[in-house]
Amino acid sequence: MLTIVPAKPTDVEDISLFAQAAYDAIMPDARQRERFLERVYAPASLLRTIHNSGLALVVARLNTRLVGLAQAGSPLLEECTDGKELHRLLVLPAHIRHGIGSQMLERLITHYKTDQRVRQFFAYVPQADAARQQFMRKNGFQHHPAEDRDGEAYFVRQL
Repeated sequence: MLTIVPAKPTDVEDISLFAQAAYDAIMPDARQRERFLERVYAPASLLRTIHNSGLALVVARLNTRLVGLAQAGSPLLEECTDGKELHRLLVLPAHIRHGIGSQMLERLITHYKTDQRVRQFFAYVPQADAARQQFMRKNGFQHHPAEDRDGEAYFVRQL
């Protein structure tokens, strides 16, 4: 049975292990990966994220196994009240294309729909990654080329 719920402090160890496995596969530079994991997925960092009311972190579990996580919040370099950015969405490779990513994305969007100030949800996707761009379109996002930057395509969904 698949469940998608907000992350809790008791999820920290599982999230750290999940992130290590996920980023081993997608971030080949070991030194860069270790710095990133220490900064973002260390227990203290995860606890700050879980307790930060400006961020939303959800986990997907199939039975008891963590198979996905997604995080969103204000854009990383600015405080934005009318738009929230998808920071990361990860699903174990064996579970991709089973709807887990879409369900986690909808859970985050539902979370932000309760805040009347939030009018849009957006993400930057690598321009060379056609599969991710198709995923965003499939989930109701539109590409706005005028907002593309640094090799990333800007996708937005109005709430």
